[in-house]
Amino acid sequence: MLADGQLLGITVTILLITLVMSYIPVLYLEREDSLEKSICGMYAAVSCILALALQSGLLTQNRWKDQALLVQQMWNMNRHQYELSKTTIETINVRSHDLKKQIGLLRNAYLNNETGRALDSIESAVSQYDVMAKSGNANLDVILTDKLIYAKRNGISMTHLVDGREFTFMETIDLYALFGNMLDNAFEEVMRIADSRQRVVVLNGMRSGGMVVIRCENPTASPLNLREGELPDTTKSDVSSHGFGLRSIRMVAEKYGGHMTLESDGELFCISVIIPATPTSPVEW
Repeated sequence: MLADGQLLGITVTILLITLVMSYIPVLYLEREDSLEKSICGMYAAVSCILALALQSGLLTQNRWKDQALLVQQMWNMNRHQYELSKTTIETINVRSHDLKKQIGLLRNAYLNNETGRALDSIESAVSQYDVMAKSGNANLDVILTDKLIYAKRNGISMTHLVDGREFTFMETIDLYALFGNMLDNAFEEVMRIADSRQRVVVLNGMRSGGMVVIRCENPTASPLNLREGELPDTTKSDVSSHGFGLRSIRMVAEKYGGHMTLESDGELFCISVIIPATPTSPVEW
């Protein structure tokens, strides 16, 4: 791929040559030299078209670069979020375990009703963070536990049935991009639903034949406009960030030789990812 400076240099060179060729008929050719004039004119026209094509290519290349930069930033952010979630969850689990022990000791020492009610309230608050996913994949457990904590704190009913052992072939950052973005997308949508009882997210991930299948379903606040090969219309105020989560999911699926599909029946939205259970070497970006 040519650098921007090289493309610009080629374009300027072509335009200068075209300018010179345009003046040749005026300065050096007689009126009867119609063939030479036609050749010069045709050359000038072709050169202009070529210059425009190069300019278009330059703009397209810049868009590709911008998109690649945004994807890289998103990947770095996913990695940072994963590491932060891992550290936070480890700390929460230790503190939660210690607090439960201390509450048990206090409950045995103070048996009056008022103290009991206070301890119940504290225990209830602690239990919001006492959730631990156990999928059989330690890296995936960090992601799922982080999302379970978020769901519990925000009144979202999240159920999951995931066999993490089937995803050990995937890199940690790719697991986060898949499962994390799926769940974030679902959480964002259900939080728009006024009735908290309908804020339900269902995540499944298991092997089916020679494929591993991940499905994430959630109700929608309003019907989604899905067009084949395109992302749903955004409800965000920041249109520039629209679709990066879904694009990230699609890129990871394709990296491992799989694909992503989106479905909606007007009330439910479903993201599905299907990947070969024994994929070939991941595609490098």
